[in-house]
Amino acid sequence: MEASTQVLLPENEMEMVFVELPKFDKKEDALSSTADKWIYFIKQVGQLTSIPKVLADDETINHAFEVANAASLTPEEQDIQEKKARWLADHKEVEQERAEKQMAIAEKQAALAKLAQSETKLAQSETKVAQFKAEKQAALEKAEQTEKNTTLRLAKQMLQANADIALIMQVTGLNEASIKQLSESFFVQM
Repeated sequence: MEASTQVLLPENEMEMVFVELPKFDKKEDALSSTADKWIYFIKQVGQLTSIPKVLADDETINHAFEVANAASLTPEEQDIQEKKARWLADHKEVEQERAEKQMAIAEKQAALAKLAQSETKLAQSETKVAQFKAEKQAALEKAEQTEKNTTLRLAKQMLQANADIALIMQVTGLNEASIKQLSESFFVQM
């Protein structure tokens, strides 16, 4: 038993064209179909020094032109072409590596800038917190000083009214030594 493998292609993907090359006499400006362009290329490839504009937009014809050029080179010319191709590939790789390094540097710089911005915001926040704490502390100290002044003023008024020290201690919360000191300074001023 024999096994056979057939590859079926859709009808619109493959076309067979039979041509007698000597009878094909279309000029560049008359080429309209893909078949015309290929036939022209096959017939003229030996005389072409560059790809005509009408054929330049077809990548497969461009590739065929490169293959035909490579096949027509002498061994020395082929060696030169290979060296040139290697140099171009190496140069392209070096440029790509350089671009990747520059991209990495740019990404690092962006990350550092973002970090610096975050640190600046953090420092500003810390400054605001410290400023708020200082203002709160100053307000607290001022309130305490005001309360102390009010207490001392009340104690002085009670001393002027000849109130008992025990009563002054009870009303103001001052101790006996503070009241006696206040009394001495008050009567010295009078």
